Amino acid sequence: MFLPQQQTYHKLLASPFPCPLGPEWYQVRVELTVTDVNDNIPEWSMVPAPYLAVVSPDATGGSQVYKLSARDGDEGLNGEVEYFLSDGGDGRFEVDRKSGQIRTTGLPLQRDREYLLTVVAADGLGSRSAPAIISVVAGARPPQFTNASFTIAIPENTPEGQP
Repeated sequence: MFLPQQQTYHKLLASPFPCPLGPEWYQVRVELTVTDVNDNIPEWSMVPAPYLAVVSPDATGGSQVYKLSARDGDEGLNGEVEYFLSDGGDGRFEVDRKSGQIRTTGLPLQRDREYLLTVVAADGLGSRSAPAIISVVAGARPPQFTNASFTIAIPENTPEGQP
């Protein structure tokens, strides 16, 4: 059994059996190179979700907004990941295909507007990830809570102003 993740190059000696002229007479050296098939798709590795970003409404072109990150379990070209902006942003954002950096393009941003960017990652042969949505607010973002409620306990003798 050949497992490409363990070893990619194999040398074998092959001969017919039984061999009428002796075991060495018909031996042939066979060299095999095992390549990885494109059996994985890119998967997002950013944490935490949801993917949130804030940018100044006065940001100049090229200002960094967010860093995408995806991994593909394949090897070689099959495992190289590129990033694409597939929807959203009204032309105000761009994605660097190789680094995954989301940057502003220089078009004016509307203060306190939320821009929803749909991005995908693709490997060298075109297998695509599930889309990810990046929420970018131009200005201050109100606090975001992942739980609907929180429970804390504060002893009654805690001095005022103490954590």
